[in-house]
Amino acid sequence: MEVGQLTLLASIRRFPDLTQIELAHGLGIEPSAMRRNLDVLVRHRWVKKFIGTDQRDRIFRVTSEGEQQFQRARPHWYRAQERFTALVGADTAHALASALEQAATALSPLEQSANAARASA
Repeated sequence: MEVGQLTLLASIRRFPDLTQIELAHGLGIEPSAMRRNLDVLVRHRWVKKFIGTDQRDRIFRVTSEGEQQFQRARPHWYRAQERFTALVGADTAHALASALEQAATALSPLEQSANAARASA
């Protein structure tokens, strides 16, 4: 699994009812590139495509195979984070992670889209 696939899978896990367009916007990916990336996840059976409330919309949900793949990938991601921390030091890694989390939360269209979707449901 590539990093981009893991990021997309994690995003779909966290925001299961967002449309393909909302995912693309939230992750800063062109819609055509998002479609290609989603097609890979569908081919691997890691996500399943559904029709949204609007017949033109497509939403994606993680399958049990996708959840298993995500759980298998997690330890590798944690090891990569541990290696990074060892290289830059714990204080720097913590400060960077904190700053990135604050920025991502403040700027994330995914967070905004998910909140809007929850409010309209």
